Amino acid sequence: MQMRMVTIARFGLFAIAGVASAAVALPHVLASGHAAPVAPVAHLAVPVVPVGVEDVPTRHLHAPPPQRKKLQPAGALEIDHLPKLAPYSLPPRLKLRARAHAPAGRRALERRVLHSAHLALSPAAKRAVRHHRVASGALALLLHTPHLGSPLLVFSARGRSLEIQATRMWMTRSTLISLGKLPATARPASLRLQPVTSSYTDVHARHGGMLGPQAVAIAKRYLGIPYVWGGSTPTGGFDCSGLMMYVYRQLGITLDHYAAWQFLEGTRVAPQDLQPGDLVFWEPKADGPGHVGMYVGDGKMINAPHTGDVVRIVSIQGRSGYVGAVRPY
Repeated sequence: MQMRMVTIARFGLFAIAGVASAAVALPHVLASGHAAPVAPVAHLAVPVVPVGVEDVPTRHLHAPPPQRKKLQPAGALEIDHLPKLAPYSLPPRLKLRARAHAPAGRRALERRVLHSAHLALSPAAKRAVRHHRVASGALALLLHTPHLGSPLLVFSARGRSLEIQATRMWMTRSTLISLGKLPATARPASLRLQPVTSSYTDVHARHGGMLGPQAVAIAKRYLGIPYVWGGSTPTGGFDCSGLMMYVYRQLGITLDHYAAWQFLEGTRVAPQDLQPGDLVFWEPKADGPGHVGMYVGDGKMINAPHTGDVVRIVSIQGRSGYVGAVRPY
C-alpha cells in the first residue's frame, strides 16, 4: 500500500511539472506563429485493475460492436401491425383483395363456401356468392382461412374484395399467419386492417352487486339501437350475439361473436333458476342455437331480434324454440 501511494505521488508531481512547462512555453509558441513538431504518441491499452483485488488478471477496455437493426422482408404480412389492445378489445376487420390470377372451378368453390361450417356469411355476401358476383380468387381465399372454432364472419364479398372478421384477437392473428404461409400466387394482393372502434363513455352501470344485474344495466343503455348483421358496437349496430359479447366485454368477460358458441361458454342454467344477466338461447339448428338474448327478470329478455328491428325487451312466456340458458361468469 505504501509503495502504491508513493507511485501515485510521483505521477502527480510529473503531471504538475508538465502543465507548468506547457504554460511557460505557450506564449512563445503563439508569438512566433510556429509550433514545434510533436512526436506521435503511441496509443496504449490502459489496464483496468480492480481496487483491492490482487490476484485478478488485468483486462483491456474495448468498445462494444454497433448494433444493427433487423430488416423486415418486404411484402410479408405484418402480423405485428395488430393493435396492442386489452384481451377483451374488439378484433379488427380484415379487408382483403384477391389476386387477378384465379383458380379454375368457380361453381365448385361457390358450393364449398356456401356450405362451409367455418364461414358465417352475411345475407348480402350469400346473395353475391349465389349470383356469381364473387371472383374465384376471393372464394379460394375464404376457403384458405383456418378453422379456429367459431366461424369467420364474412361481411361482404364482391368481385375480388372481401371484408371478414374473426371473433377473437388470437383468431385474427392466426388467420393472418395462415394467409402469410400461402404460396405467393395464392396470397392476398392487398390486406388492410380496419379497427372496430367502440366507446364505453356512455356506460354507467351500477357499482357493486352481482355481475348479472350489472350486465342488464349496461344492456339497457342500448335499447333502440338498430339490428345489423355482424354488428357489435352501438355506432355500427348489433346482432343478437354481438350485443351479448359487447355487454359482457365491458365486465371483463370474453364471449365469441356467435350464438352457437356462446351456448358453450358458461354454466348451464335450468329454466326455474334463471337470474338477470343469464343468456337464453332459441332457434335450434344443426350447429347449435341460432338466437340469443339476455334474461332481465319477470319472464323477459333484452335482445337484438332481426333485420329491420331494434334492440328491445320482449316477453319469453310462451315463446317457442327454446334451447336452454347459460350463465357466462
